[in-house]
Amino acid sequence: MSNDRLREVLERTDASAEHVEAALRINTQARLRALKQSFFALSALALIAVIPYVRTRRGNPGKRWHDEVKGSSAREQPFSVPTMTP
Repeated sequence: MSNDRLREVLERTDASAEHVEAALRINTQARLRALKQSFFALSALALIAVIPYVRTRRGNPGKRWHDEVKGSSAREQPFSVPTMTP
């Protein structure tokens, strides 16, 4: 909740100015903490996504994904141009 919206809601109550300012300060701190936790969670998710890649690369350090095409290397297959017959 934004500070402006919170201020509007609290002004309709019988809260004192000190209580309103304290609530705004708490709201700001809570939003900052939630933002930090979100960034931490996204970083953890990215790290988890990297782990399987690193584990597969460690087992086959010189092999690339296109080398695994149906039992033959992609580099060994010649490039052929389709011919058109009339």
